[in-house]
Amino acid sequence: PQPDLRMAADLCTALGRSPSPGALQPLLEQATGLLNARYITIWVRDGSGAALRPALGHGYSEAELARFGTIACDDANVAADAYREARVRVSSGGAGTPGVIIAPLIAPDDCPGVVAIEVNDGWETSGAVQSTAAIVAAQLATLVAADPANGLRKARS
Repeated sequence: PQPDLRMAADLCTALGRSPSPGALQPLLEQATGLLNARYITIWVRDGSGAALRPALGHGYSEAELARFGTIACDDANVAADAYREARVRVSSGGAGTPGVIIAPLIAPDDCPGVVAIEVNDGWETSGAVQSTAAIVAAQLATLVAADPANGLRKARS
């Protein structure tokens, strides 16, 4: 699988120009198309500093996101590993189960969370797809903060 690099560039440009975190929803939808994904969830460190919680996603309703609960930052799972190690982690899918790419949201002095991307058709095994997910996560990191109130920071004016 090869993501469309022109589409990736256009998406990252749109993320960079995003006037507010509220404008992310349609851009996350574009990211699902780019990465052959079912769902995308942005997880941010909560106010305790010890757990990640879902802040925003595409493909899930707000009620579904609320039911996810939290992931302890020291848990032994792929999302917590990606957060602690500040590197892309992958969980392979199986028959009828999507694979998952977890990319850290790296800020200048912190890793405020991760983005989880549930991909179809074995795309999680592609280095090109993993790299594209990391690029999208890097751009998303400019809009995301570990914020107990909402996990999103205002985009630059």
